[in-house]
Amino acid sequence: MQMQPELELLLTVQARDQALLDLDAQAASLDAAEAGLDAAVTRAEAAAAAARHAALVAEVQHGDVSARLDAAQREQERRRERLGRTLDSHEAATLRVDLDLGAHLLEVGRAAHADVRVRASELDARVGEAEAALAVLRAGQVAERARLAARREALEAEREEARAARDAVAAALPVPLRRRYERLWRARAPQAVVPLRNGACGACHTRLPLSASADARRGFLPEGCEACGVILYLDH
Repeated sequence: MQMQPELELLLTVQARDQALLDLDAQAASLDAAEAGLDAAVTRAEAAAAAARHAALVAEVQHGDVSARLDAAQREQERRRERLGRTLDSHEAATLRVDLDLGAHLLEVGRAAHADVRVRASELDARVGEAEAALAVLRAGQVAERARLAARREALEAEREEARAARDAVAAALPVPLRRRYERLWRARAPQAVVPLRNGACGACHTRLPLSASADARRGFLPEGCEACGVILYLDH
């Protein structure tokens, strides 16, 4: 039995709509791939920013410790000068105690200063490593991003062509049938036109009344399934 022209048009439109869905899925996979590349760059940028921040904090700490150490050294010099000038034995004894304490504090301060300097140097090195890693990552993504962009451009051209071909076929359908199909497609994609299987709807498996089955034997049931609404046809 020859397929009715309206049914043939409907199935062609549906096949082309399904092809458009596949193209959209391919475009979505490109979006996901690009998002993965962007996420990797974001993580590397965050790591570099964190390293720069830590290095800046260490630099400020190094400056603070250096300033305190310089001030302590100047105070020791003043104590020595006062000790050299004083003739008062009590004041001299106090200054010697202060000098001993100051010497101890200077030793502690120099050790802290050295630790901070080492820490700052290590963090500067980490900044360099993080920024180098970021640069390598970006460079390594150039070819993949170019491939994705080329594929996206090709997909967009393919989709535009496929959409035009689909619309040309859909325009040949009677307007009420086309509108009904498009409403069903929006609600039930990827299938709005479904074959009958053993007298039952191929979508929801509801058995058709005998009268409807008799109509379907002619090949096409535009009124569709009473249960789920899909357009039915007899697949010979």
